Amino acid sequence: MDDAGLSHVKALRGAMFRLVQALINGTEAITADRELVNAAAAEPLPALRLEADGVHRDGDLGAVLAVLARDCLELHASDDRPALRWCADEHCTRAFVDRSRGARRRWCGMRGCGDRAKAAAYRQRRRTPAP
Repeated sequence: MDDAGLSHVKALRGAMFRLVQALINGTEAITADRELVNAAAAEPLPALRLEADGVHRDGDLGAVLAVLARDCLELHASDDRPALRWCADEHCTRAFVDRSRGARRRWCGMRGCGDRAKAAAYRQRRRTPAP
């Protein structure tokens, strides 16, 4: 990938992040971000072919980005839209779909953010004597 391709990938990543951010926060999306993601989603998808060893995908960088951009756009029309949340870890920037039974999930995943939070809470309880 050349410098122009890398710059395009980073711009698209930022645009998709801001679109998801606007979706979760209930704010208006930036027009330029919508246009960038729409343009990427309009590119041809990877070609699929079945061979003896399984399914193979052929395509260039634009095809890969088209898949990601379409996933971002599908999220806006998804039934999961109301369940989108931000991770409660103050250092994490990940969004997730909360499909937990009580819709009370706090972290993007237990590996990493959830584990750190629970370990910190445990250490805090151990330091504080019971009344």
